[in-house]
Amino acid sequence: YLDPLSGHILQMGLRKATEIIAGLDDETTLSPYSILHLIATVPDFMVLWPRKPEEKLLMTKRLAHEGHELVTRDLLMASNLDLDPLVHTKSALTMEDWIEELSHRGIEQKLGVAPGDLRVRIDLADWLLYASKEITRHEEGDDALLQQPRKQLIEMLDELRLRIINGCRPDLLELVSIRGVGRVRARHMAKYGVRTVDDVLELTEKDQQRLADEWGWSRQLVDGIMEKAGKVRRALRRR
Repeated sequence: YLDPLSGHILQMGLRKATEIIAGLDDETTLSPYSILHLIATVPDFMVLWPRKPEEKLLMTKRLAHEGHELVTRDLLMASNLDLDPLVHTKSALTMEDWIEELSHRGIEQKLGVAPGDLRVRIDLADWLLYASKEITRHEEGDDALLQQPRKQLIEMLDELRLRIINGCRPDLLELVSIRGVGRVRARHMAKYGVRTVDDVLELTEKDQQRLADEWGWSRQLVDGIMEKAGKVRRALRRR
């Protein structure tokens, strides 16, 4: 169940995002941070409150990304959601750091967000990104100019949702679709030039052994990844 006020704010922000893609708004920049900031402003999100030592960092981030924000202070004030802007900045930055592959320890040291608290926000972001996709998909209006931009926005939301779920950059999304390959293993494999399911299946016996000999890896683990990569490729071909 989505709070109607959350739905309204998401709809307003997503309409603005569509207009940016369509070239109708050249004052705002659309980025993953824009969407993360948008979902951080709704009542259904559990915001993260800034600590005193973080204020300078968050103020710098806010000033640098003010042009990325999809909701205005006026809209939030009218909705009785006019919190300290740094609350939304911290919430969005925490999620941005997560999808940019900052470690749990790194996020806790930088922003004081423990792994359990981060998990709650990741799950909420996953749900709100799904809701955002559905809102965009069912957006009324027959303006032909906005149909393609809406499709592009849906693709952006889909990718961002996968990044939130897996905590990785876009180049690892195919690797983390292999069961047992999380973002840490995927980034390690990327150092060997392996970024796709096909890359995994094309590893030579020598490459497989070299990977198996790495710290934290084993031959059994590599064999399992090879087997699961084969299953992923077969599933993709059946689509």
